[in-house]
Amino acid sequence: MRVLIADDEESIVRLLKKALTKAGCAVETATNGLELLELWKISKPLTVLTDVNMPHMSGIDACQAIKALNTRVKIILMTGSIESYDAAVAAMLGPVIKKPFSLPELTTLVLSSKTWRQS
Repeated sequence: MRVLIADDEESIVRLLKKALTKAGCAVETATNGLELLELWKISKPLTVLTDVNMPHMSGIDACQAIKALNTRVKIILMTGSIESYDAAVAAMLGPVIKKPFSLPELTTLVLSSKTWRQS
């Protein structure tokens, strides 16, 4: 499974990449929303794990653009703030995880075969 991870906190990117690589995923990373969108257009992975608040473009905006191009993409949003959590849930892009999170729980969610289509 190919996964694209985006977060502006380098330590989180390293942690997630290590955990998901160990779980058998091929992982690409981005450090802002614009880079996330551009990398997705090139490699088109079916799973995106992204922070909500990032420079240049929010994770929500980047993922809305991705969903407009491919509705089957599984998107998991991460956030550490209540305001961002509410905005992420309202965007209805997929599950939203609060930071700090459990790595085993997050890995299980990423590896689940279900895609997140909103009706």
